[in-house]
Amino acid sequence: MNRSDRKKKGNAGGKRRRGSKPVGSHLMDVVLEAYVRDLSLDLYHALEDMTGPQEQSLLDALSLMGTFTGLGAYAPHWRENWAGLLADPPQTLDPQVFVRIEQAVGASIQTERALRKERGDVLLEDTPRYKEFVGRVMGRLLAEAAGENEEIS
Repeated sequence: MNRSDRKKKGNAGGKRRRGSKPVGSHLMDVVLEAYVRDLSLDLYHALEDMTGPQEQSLLDALSLMGTFTGLGAYAPHWRENWAGLLADPPQTLDPQVFVRIEQAVGASIQTERALRKERGDVLLEDTPRYKEFVGRVMGRLLAEAAGENEEIS
C-alpha cells in the first residue's frame, strides 16, 4: 500500500477525523467517569453504614447525606440533583439506589464543571480531591503493570 492509498483510507498521517476527539480527551472522559463512580461508591457505602446497625431510615440517611456542606458555592447544585432521590425515595437499599446515586453525582459533576468554567474558577480536574483520585488510580495501574498487584480493588 503506497502513501496515497493510506490517505484515502482515512486518518492516515495523524490527521483527526472531523468530530473525533484526541486520544488524551478520551482518556480524560474515562477518568471523569471513574471519578463519578468513585464518589458514588463512597456515598453508597456511607449510606450502608448509616442504615446498618443504627437502623436509621433510608430516607433520613439520604436527607442527611444530601447537604453537601463542604462544596461551598456548588452545594446548592448538588442538593438540587440529590433532591431527585428524596422526591421518590427508595424503600430498600438495593443496587438500583446506587444507580440513582451515580446519576445524581454525574449530573452534579457536569453542572459543577460548567459552573467552574463559566465563573473562571479552578477546574474540577485541578482540585485536590480529583488529583488525589487520579494519583491513587494511576498508582494502582502502574503497580499492576509492574506485576506488584494481581488486580485492582
